[in-house]
Amino acid sequence: MDSNNNLKPIFSGIQKFSSIDYPGELSMILFTGGCNFRCHYCHNPNFVLPEKIKYKQNQGILDFLNLRKDTLDAVVICGGEPTIHGQGLIDWIKYIKSLGYKVKLDTNATNPKLIKQIIDEKIIDFFAIDYKASIENYQKVIITKIPELKEKLFTSLKLIVESKIPYEIRSTIHNELHNKDDINQMISELKELGIDNYFLQNFVAQNNMVGTIGEGIGTQTMLKKFKEILKNNFKESDVRNLD
Repeated sequence: MDSNNNLKPIFSGIQKFSSIDYPGELSMILFTGGCNFRCHYCHNPNFVLPEKIKYKQNQGILDFLNLRKDTLDAVVICGGEPTIHGQGLIDWIKYIKSLGYKVKLDTNATNPKLIKQIIDEKIIDFFAIDYKASIENYQKVIITKIPELKEKLFTSLKLIVESKIPYEIRSTIHNELHNKDDINQMISELKELGIDNYFLQNFVAQNNMVGTIGEGIGTQTMLKKFKEILKNNFKESDVRNLD
């Protein structure tokens, strides 16, 4: 993309440096505004709830992207949910790539049509997908109702696996929302889709969340038992936030 004149304002936040959000790369993070989910444990209400979202002017984002293009390797785009911005997201990814950055997209995988376009246009370097629960228990985690949720999720995941683009699938676990059977079912579902990379994350309580939920006391104990199970089922795996 040669011009930035037609870029729509889609970003509500920026983290100017991260050494952990793009594996092996120094990155910045851009947070898109808006989301089609309302996850009980979401700690980004300022990027999710319509009454809290404030979009940043493009110029500040553009200036920083150009300022750091020789010192940072990558840009992580997350949210909120980036794919709700459709062509606006595509245009931004193309512009960011034109500056020489690698781009990682964090998504809830509910927009397979846009994910297919991103893959077909060869404009993404890494996907990160939040898999919220087993399919039958998704609505325990997300407050909103998503039509044809299973079809959308499974189509997106298959597209990403078949694309050979690097990815990670991860699930944040809270013992009020997930139990051992649910985690085992998630493992089974992902294996059937050909996923070989899966990470479980212990819920970490925040002061400001989208839903109302407890501190998740006991989640860590439950998760420790899954380290070996993950290792036996996936090429790459781990359980995060145990300490």
